Amino acid sequence: MNTPRVPDERLTGDERIEQSDAAMTVSAEQVYVDTEWTVSGRVRLRRQIETRTETIQVTLRREVLVVDTEDTVGDDGAIVGVAADNLAVGAPGPVPEPIVLVLREEVPEVSVQIRPYELVSTDITRTSREHPVTATARREQVVLEGDTGA
Repeated sequence: MNTPRVPDERLTGDERIEQSDAAMTVSAEQVYVDTEWTVSGRVRLRRQIETRTETIQVTLRREVLVVDTEDTVGDDGAIVGVAADNLAVGAPGPVPEPIVLVLREEVPEVSVQIRPYELVSTDITRTSREHPVTATARREQVVLEGDTGA
């Protein structure tokens, strides 16, 4: 936009020169700081199998045959007990069936079961810290050159 030239009232005669409205705009740079999100890293969560050997003491039981014997002849030489009853019948009978006894024992039985023991959850939190930012900003200044008459 042009501004009209205004004469200076202090000047007289030939000294009167049309003065222009002399103005100069000076500028300065201003520093603005903003932030933006960038990828700072990646994290992968995965399950990993860890194998360990466990030793557990187990008490194992078993059945053992114990044979008790009794004398069938008493101190006076007489036959006593079941043997006396068999003799009282008379002649020996048929051969008795053999007695079969089943002996048992415990053996370790190992099984593995999968049971959940922990719930792992993740969350992302934000932290903040102060970080100094340094930037250079320029500024214009007006410099008078020549004879100012003052």
